[in-house]
Amino acid sequence: MQSRSAFGGWSLVAICFLVLSVSFAARAVLGLSMPYLERDLHWTRGFISGGGALALIVMAAVAPVAGNMINRYGARLLLCGGLVGIAAGMGLSSAMQAPWQFLVGFGGLAGLGFGMAATHAVSTIVSLRFEENRGLAVGTATAGSTAGQLLMVPLVAALLTRTDWRWSYLAIAIAALVMAGAVLLFVAPVPARGGQRRHDEVPLIGETLRLFRLPVFHLLLWSYTICGFTTSGIIEVHLLPMPRPAASRRWRARRPMACSRRSISAAWCFPAGSPTG
Repeated sequence: MQSRSAFGGWSLVAICFLVLSVSFAARAVLGLSMPYLERDLHWTRGFISGGGALALIVMAAVAPVAGNMINRYGARLLLCGGLVGIAAGMGLSSAMQAPWQFLVGFGGLAGLGFGMAATHAVSTIVSLRFEENRGLAVGTATAGSTAGQLLMVPLVAALLTRTDWRWSYLAIAIAALVMAGAVLLFVAPVPARGGQRRHDEVPLIGETLRLFRLPVFHLLLWSYTICGFTTSGIIEVHLLPMPRPAASRRWRARRPMACSRRSISAAWCFPAGSPTG
């Protein structure tokens, strides 16, 4: 029984690893596809960046609500809902023609999913499952936000350079739906510990105001604010499109092969600088 329980626990870690891999790969696809969106839809880079910024704003707004939902309903429901949001947003984005579809799909629905299927939900559900080796389990599961992209993002980049960009968005949507089903089938609800149940009767606003009075909360808040502005807001969106305008004439003459190599090489470099939150 103990070995079966341990196997179930590490299966949960593997699923959470893949959930974060899909979620963070979906965030990275905007930077990969930006030159193609400019070319095919004739949108400016400023507008596309604004859609990415909207997704970050939605993520920031939904994060405290999502954390409160974990205390009340458990992380399993939150992970599944987030993956469905990512699937809906990326699916709409794969068929977008008008600017509002991009804002609603990627900036709204996918942004909502990014804030729910995130490291805070994964770390909570794994830490509640493990009594022994908890640090190793949580670290392995949350590594999907970075190490998982070493596989996912180059695959998306390879698909992007060999097919239409819409197929990349659709592939992410399908992967998110598959992982949502895996969460429902294989992740059992994990009850909150007794010390956490007291939060069920505390209003979200009151709990948030209490946190703002804690110095350690401000250390985390402003650290992640700087990380979000620099890594998520600038590098994650604008690093991958940079090689194209910087290409020489010789590279431009060989653009199909050059774009493929630059996109895939940059995709391999990108996850090392990705945030885990």
